[in-house]
Order: sequence, then C-alpha cells, then structure tokens
Amino acid sequence: MLVPTLGILHLLLEDNLDMERVNYNAAFLAQATCFITKLLPFIKDGHRIRKCIDYFDSSLFTVTMEKQKTVIDNCIKVCRRNTFIFLLCACSGVGSWATKPFFWEGHKLPVDVWLPFNTSEKLIIYYPVYFIITMGPCFASVATGVIDPLIAGLAYNATTQIKILKDNLQYLSEYADEEMLKNRKTSPTEQISIIKNEIIYKKIRQSIDHHDAILNFVKEYEKCFSLVVFSQFAASVFVICFCCLQLSESNTVAHAIYMGKWYDYDVKCKKALIILMERSKVPITVTAGKITELSLPTFTT
Repeated sequence: MLVPTLGILHLLLEDNLDMERVNYNAAFLAQATCFITKLLPFIKDGHRIRKCIDYFDSSLFTVTMEKQKTVIDNCIKVCRRNTFIFLLCACSGVGSWATKPFFWEGHKLPVDVWLPFNTSEKLIIYYPVYFIITMGPCFASVATGVIDPLIAGLAYNATTQIKILKDNLQYLSEYADEEMLKNRKTSPTEQISIIKNEIIYKKIRQSIDHHDAILNFVKEYEKCFSLVVFSQFAASVFVICFCCLQLSESNTVAHAIYMGKWYDYDVKCKKALIILMERSKVPITVTAGKITELSLPTFTT
C-alpha cells in the first residue's frame, strides 16, 4: 500500500506534471492497486481458496481411462508451463523496472512518489528509500506470478473436467462394452442388452454427479476470484486506454500553429498551414481489432 499511496499523493500534489511521467506512473499505480485487490481473497477467504484447490481431489474427478489420464496430464503440463513463463516474465519485468534508475541522470526513483524530503541530495538517503520503494513491487511481481497462474490454472482444470465429462457422454456405449468385457459377463443376448443398459444408466448418473461437482466448483471459484478478475480487467483497460489517449494530443496541433508567428509567413506557407490545421482536426485513435476505439469514452463505457 505504501508505494501506490505515495504515488497518488505525488500526482495530486505536484504542480508541474509531465504528461509522459503521468502516463508512466498512472499505469504503474493501476497495476499496483489491482494487485492489492488480488490479495484480498487470500487474506479474507483463504479457506475458500484452499477448498477450490482441493476440489479436484474428489472421487468424482478421478479418471480411469488412459485417454482421459492423458488429458489430465496435458492440463498439468500446460499449467506448469504457463506458471513458469509468467513468473519468468514478471521477474524480468520488475527487474528491468527496478534497475532503470541506474541508467538515468541524477538519483531518481523508479516511480515518482511524494516524500517530505529530497532523496537526490545524499546517497545515504537515496539508497534506503530506493530499496523500500523497489521491494514492494518486487514482492508483488513474485506474488502475482503465483496468483495469476493459480486463477487461470483452476479455470483450466475445470475446462479439462468438462472435456472428460463430454468424453464420457459421447462414448457411453463403448465404455459400457469395455466394462462388460473387463468383467467377462457372458449371458444370453437379451440379458446382455439389459446389463449394458444398466451400466450405461449408472454411467449417466455418475456423469450427472460429475456435472454437479463442476458447477459447484465454478460457483465457489466465482465467489473467490470474481472481484480479482474484474480488477485485472479494469486495470488492463485503464492502462491501454490511458496510453492510447495520449495520441489524442494531435487535437492541439492547430493551437500550436495558431500560437506561432504565422502572420509573418508568406501566402504559400499560410495555405500549407491551413491544410495541416484541417488535417489535424481528425483525431488520431487506435482501435481494438478494428471494432472499438481505445479512448476515454471506451474506458468509461
């Protein structure tokens, strides 16, 4: 909480703010605030999250078919791979962010924060403050490298269980034949048909229980992580729209021309400037998939 609070105070109290620095700090503060929201379920509802994780130890999620075991193994591999890649990217990102001030002139902090004293005057002041400022985001990046893959991994596990459920329902007859062959039940043709239908009915009931277990997990998952996912979505939209919003500064081109000494130019130059002013009336925007503009109205919507 310390770094985001001091950063917000800097944005509120600073008189002369550079738009580029505001953009940089606003993006950082949005992600930091998002991380605080992510931590809340782990602080308040840790038992519920453990319940979500332990859900897949239930006998209803146990598989016996080799084909389905392969699906589970693939799910585990994907989750481990994504966790490793995400954690590596998070650590690399925060590492580059934390070391960036060493390539700047003067003793600047990696993020602008409000402090009642000047850290650039003495190194004995700068380094302790630098350490405190960077330790928070470093911890947050490592924690995020665990939290985000956990959220995605649990959802992917639920998706995998749906795949297994679909497989069980699609091949009810084939799996019933396999079970009969495994138990070596030899009976008259009529009884074989009755036995097979009983096995199919039993598997359908198991599938219903399996489906109920998946639905119950999704409800529990939503209670745990609905706010977390929303905060991540909102923070990402804010960062993207705020960055792209800077492109709308093209609207001030005409103002810049007007504030110049255009009255001293010849007719040819004045006509060229008029053409440029007319072109600058069209705002520069970026679209998402050619569908919607990344702008302030999009963000508020």
